Amino acid sequence: MGLLSTPVLALVTFIASYPYLWREPVEHIQVLVDYRQWGMDIQGMLWEDIAVETRMEALQRVGTRLGIEWTALGDLAERFGWSWIPAGFELTLAAAGLVILLWLVAQRGVWSGPALTTAVLTGHAAITTYGLGIDWARYHLPILILVAVCIGVLAGAVWAGLNQFLRTVCTDREP
Repeated sequence: MGLLSTPVLALVTFIASYPYLWREPVEHIQVLVDYRQWGMDIQGMLWEDIAVETRMEALQRVGTRLGIEWTALGDLAERFGWSWIPAGFELTLAAAGLVILLWLVAQRGVWSGPALTTAVLTGHAAITTYGLGIDWARYHLPILILVAVCIGVLAGAVWAGLNQFLRTVCTDREP
């Protein structure tokens, strides 16, 4: 029940800490969202070279930034001449981790920790991508966090599988 209260407590804390919202929280939150969208639109007009016109372009920009331009494995591959690491490899690893995370949700249920984690991170990344009006690096952070968590989930699953495999191999041998 503790995890279920998190979104409610977050909303109450947000409203309590922002006096502008006290009188009419729902309407004023909508005003804040509209203001943020207006800000994105203005930034897009001022910096046309990094403006994002469509949702498909937003997805392409995220893929380019996180899959090609800002990739740790890509930097290592370039530095050491590793041609076997393709562009977008980290996003592929993240996709595999997301599949495992969704499998954990299916196994443990929609009220579990993995489900809440998946909902919060994918929701934040989706909202950010959908609202991307200008391609500043800071707007990619929620998506990068989702990618990092998914790669971590994949690494944890691989480690657990390897650990189980080694236990099986080591205990099945005769002395």
